[in-house]
Amino acid sequence: MAIPFKTLLQVETPPSIILPHHVTLGYQRKGYKSDVIDYSCYQDVCNKLLLSTCGHVALLQGGIVWCLAINVLSPEAVLSGPSSDTREPKEIFQTTDGHFFINDCLSQEELDLISGVYNVYTGHGPQMSQSSWWP
Repeated sequence: MAIPFKTLLQVETPPSIILPHHVTLGYQRKGYKSDVIDYSCYQDVCNKLLLSTCGHVALLQGGIVWCLAINVLSPEAVLSGPSSDTREPKEIFQTTDGHFFINDCLSQEELDLISGVYNVYTGHGPQMSQSSWWP
């Protein structure tokens, strides 16, 4: 498995805080059982996310996220970041001498989507459990 690391870009001023866009595999009713059609839909949505600017960030994650991303992307894709797109979520680092660096990051929802996480109602009010295609 790959070890997580960061690619940083120095900037003059840090970008504004951006709220991540919401991406999920959806919410399922109690007793939901996934099938081959669900898996195919998961692959399509996951591949679309990985082929976006999120792809290289997934390769930086290491672990299961890297394992899933490397099946869609080439290892060289990791070098395509960080993105200068200020609309994308960023980690911001400041050095002790006042320099700012940014790094692309994935939201928890994006990590869940890559990992194939479904939210399933338990039948106890708004309570949900999660199931995943991967551990």
